[in-house]
Amino acid sequence: TMLVYQAEILETPCYIHYVFQDDKLIQGIYVFNEEGDISRVVLFRKIREMVSNKYDEQNKDMNKLMYGHVEVYVNKTTEITIVNKDKKIFVTYEPIKNTDNSSSKGENPF
Repeated sequence: TMLVYQAEILETPCYIHYVFQDDKLIQGIYVFNEEGDISRVVLFRKIREMVSNKYDEQNKDMNKLMYGHVEVYVNKTTEITIVNKDKKIFVTYEPIKNTDNSSSKGENPF
């Protein structure tokens, strides 16, 4: 099941997709449609700054290799991926799987 609605985050309109399985939230996706390259880079940096205050960046070297820029952050319960691609910015958060294959409760990055 998926719930989709529009909102404004960081003074920027976006679509928010919440994905549920067995009545539990398993993924959140924020999609920002930013046409201008400069405004998209500025928004990407704002999101990165906000997320990096709460999460640790994973594999910094790999983050720099992707065209369009991809960054991944984690804390004990959640993995956040920020992608600047196809004139959009996607922010995805998912709970981290535990060693017993159960998922922790993920945190909303915003």
